[in-house]
Amino acid sequence: MQHHPVFDSAVAEAHSRPALDVPVDHVVLSAVVLIDETKDRTAGLTETLTWADSQGFEHQRDTEQEAVLRRGSETDAAVIKWERHTEFISITIVAPLALREPAHQWLDQLLSAQQDAGSLMSKAVFEVLTAPDNLSAPDQLQQPVALVGPDAPSSRVKIWLNDRAHLLQTSLQHDDQRFVRYRLYTAPGQPDRVGRLVQRLIEIETYRRLAFLSVPLLRDLGARIAQLDGEIDQIAQQSQKVANAEDEARILEALTRLSAQLQSTGSTAAFRFSASQAYATIVSERLDELREERISGFQRLSVAIQRRLRPNIRSCHALEQRIDRGAQRVSYLTDLLRTRVDLTLQEQNAEVLKSIDRRTQDQYRLQKVVETLSVAAISYYAISLVIYFLRGVEEVSATRFYEMSLVGLVPAIFMTIFIVSRLLRKKHLRH
Repeated sequence: MQHHPVFDSAVAEAHSRPALDVPVDHVVLSAVVLIDETKDRTAGLTETLTWADSQGFEHQRDTEQEAVLRRGSETDAAVIKWERHTEFISITIVAPLALREPAHQWLDQLLSAQQDAGSLMSKAVFEVLTAPDNLSAPDQLQQPVALVGPDAPSSRVKIWLNDRAHLLQTSLQHDDQRFVRYRLYTAPGQPDRVGRLVQRLIEIETYRRLAFLSVPLLRDLGARIAQLDGEIDQIAQQSQKVANAEDEARILEALTRLSAQLQSTGSTAAFRFSASQAYATIVSERLDELREERISGFQRLSVAIQRRLRPNIRSCHALEQRIDRGAQRVSYLTDLLRTRVDLTLQEQNAEVLKSIDRRTQDQYRLQKVVETLSVAAISYYAISLVIYFLRGVEEVSATRFYEMSLVGLVPAIFMTIFIVSRLLRKKHLRH
């Protein structure tokens, strides 16, 4: 049997974008570049590969959507992964703690190479440290890296992960280098498992940021929708006081304009809000996969993130419903106004029909009078012809045939002409 054209690509896609192995005592740097839709979507990859070649990185994997680069021996190897997603580019660097400073330099250089692709959206640092013997006493562990500005205790996160196999610390705030820092304590010997865990944390950090891209749009569209709602209320009040056809035309034009503005606003918000909701769903799924366990006196990661994320998503949903309700109100008002216009036209048409009916009746009566006069006129001319004929006969016969015949022929001629005209009219009406 012939294979489907996408058979191989479908199988490959199921195994694409695997998580990088992360041994203990390593640092993971992550950055997200939001793609500029007006620019070439191929921007960034060529520059990344050129930079990697100049720095001595080997290409482990190289496709249009993903590039994995490696440098160093097995024990102190540094790995870089470049990935293109629908709306963003992600860069991940895994390096030993001894290469922390070079890793930061590599990230800065890679971000510079992505300038033609878009703009920086987020940066994060994950320190993966060997768990000490007293991992069961998390209060004795080192606190997260000091942050710029006040760091309220309520913003600190410290949780057990995966049935107390790992301990995570973060504050979800930026440091002076604009990094969000995470510290993960774990036992050595499971780099693949730790890599998948770090990948989940990277996705949580990435998608929670992308979900907040709708915030500026929410503020702008909220004010715009409020203004449109006010205009709809005014038109609804004016529609109750319509006095003539000019008012109806003016209100219908205003409703058409509002409908176009609502459609434009809705199409602007649809993609951004749908994307935010999709990103929020991914964040919720990844948080569930962490299998968090609360530590007394600290927040769980899911609570700290969802406390801000869920209201934003609800606001997106509420504004979408508000736009839909505004469009429905405009549609209802338009239908109501059109119904009123149709009724007015029906009334006008009824008056026209009544006028036509009256004119038809008048024409019918006039026609009957004309027919009667026509019968009299035809009869007059017919009798005149008969009179000339009878006078001639009387001249020849010298009798009173003229008077005797005229008395009988006049009524007969009149009735004959009348009957013939009626028959002709009925035949004309049938046709």
